[in-house]
Amino acid sequence: MNFIKNLLADDLGAGTGLSSANDAIKGIAKQINTIASTIFGVLIIGMVGVAVYLAFKMFTASTEDKRKNAKGQMIYAIIGVVVLIIFLILTPVITNAINQAMTNTTK
Repeated sequence: MNFIKNLLADDLGAGTGLSSANDAIKGIAKQINTIASTIFGVLIIGMVGVAVYLAFKMFTASTEDKRKNAKGQMIYAIIGVVVLIIFLILTPVITNAINQAMTNTTK
């Protein structure tokens, strides 16, 4: 972690202290949270759209094989939505842990 602080302090310019590096890391973590939330939101909307399409496909299937195929795809779509929600929950937790680790090493 000290390597990251020194790298950021060097990038911020001469004479900047570790508090500036910590502020930069907190800013980066905030940007990661924002970008991840946006990407995950778009992906979840897309996955819900796919699930609705597959539900329509399942209910209008003319044969049992087509219905089973659509049902299997629906299960995978639901699993995908659950995995995306889990990642959406874990992203802030991970970035907060990084912030805490960076804060604790400067004390």
